[in-house]
Amino acid sequence: AAAMQRQWRKSASKVFGAAVTFASEPGDQMPEPTQASAADGNHEDQEEISRKHRDTLEAQACAELRAFLHNREGSALRAWLVHFDRNGDQTVSWYEFSKGLKALGYNGDARQLFDTLDRDRSGSLSLEEIDSASASIWAQFRCWAAKTFSGPEDMLRKFRLGPGAHAVAPAASSLQPNVLASPRQPSSEDVPPAPGDTVVTYSRFVKSLHMFGFPAGFEQLLFSSLAGGRHHLDIADLHWLEGEQKRQRRKEEAKKKVFQAQARHNRIKQDGLERLHAFKEFLKRKCGSYIRAWRTLLSPGPEGSMVLQKQQFMKVCAQMGWCRSVSLLWNELDRDNSGNITMDDLDFRSAEALARLHHLIVTTFGSASAAVHAMGGGSTGRIKQADFETTLQEHGFSKSTAKLLFRGLVKEPRKDGK
Repeated sequence: AAAMQRQWRKSASKVFGAAVTFASEPGDQMPEPTQASAADGNHEDQEEISRKHRDTLEAQACAELRAFLHNREGSALRAWLVHFDRNGDQTVSWYEFSKGLKALGYNGDARQLFDTLDRDRSGSLSLEEIDSASASIWAQFRCWAAKTFSGPEDMLRKFRLGPGAHAVAPAASSLQPNVLASPRQPSSEDVPPAPGDTVVTYSRFVKSLHMFGFPAGFEQLLFSSLAGGRHHLDIADLHWLEGEQKRQRRKEEAKKKVFQAQARHNRIKQDGLERLHAFKEFLKRKCGSYIRAWRTLLSPGPEGSMVLQKQQFMKVCAQMGWCRSVSLLWNELDRDNSGNITMDDLDFRSAEALARLHHLIVTTFGSASAAVHAMGGGSTGRIKQADFETTLQEHGFSKSTAKLLFRGLVKEPRKDGK
């Protein structure tokens, strides 16, 4: 702990220059841990201490930087717009950050400060990482302006017109006004726009915000940040609006594409379900049950498999005259993309009934031939439907399940019920 405390002081001094002092506390000089006690230390505890150390450094860096920006420009937002984010892309690279700090007269270790704030190691910083409150207000204002005005010229023209007869009362803001560093107050007086006047003064800015419904409480911060120390706004101060509108259009287009893709997926899914339902009805009409359809159509022959590959399925569908959206049908059957399907994929109830019958034969009778003999097959190997169903019901099968199995296992029903 003592070593970490000393390292924190050393790092903080590098970040914020030499003017950092710390008060000594009793117990500052802690004895060095022995080798045995260090070996017994918990690794997770060390990671937690390290994480808290990084959090402390970051919080200290943010606080010191905000205080520095407030001292130089009146607010972090104004410094961000005037010195850092000059191109309006809402992020600053190391080059932009170091250039802005140099213009502001920062004397500390700019590289160390940047690395401390850039916790995600993205190589860039956002206003959110420096001052989250200012970032929230700035994002709210940008979004409102992009939706309210068609562009910088439209915003400037409407601001110059002043409040109309039916002004909209300013809405209550969810943010706390005047909790940020207060920017320098504009001192020029508002006057009616002269012919050819292309600027907006502070009082016109405030009235226009209220007229168009922006939440009250942040007029001074926004005007001072946009004007950059001047007493009016002109068209050059509003060019960020074009970039914001492009970002919002891209966002809306992305949402639209996602919605369209989801709608297309839902349509394909619905088409697949409809094809599967029609296919199952086709099999039932042709064979009477899904079990018999599997044994006689999908996987015929004495060595019929309970697993069907895609190529086999396509071939079988062509042979029995089913040519409607076979690929779509396969995708609906092979939901796990395994490349094969089983009876479970075609009809779960039939597959479950077959599994129960198999378990009964193995555990109770020992073999299929023994089961046939026990059900009255004798030397002929043929079982009457009534004997088959009665035996299964005696072992816990329902009458409907026993009937389902008999109809599925018999290939060609005979008139004598065998």
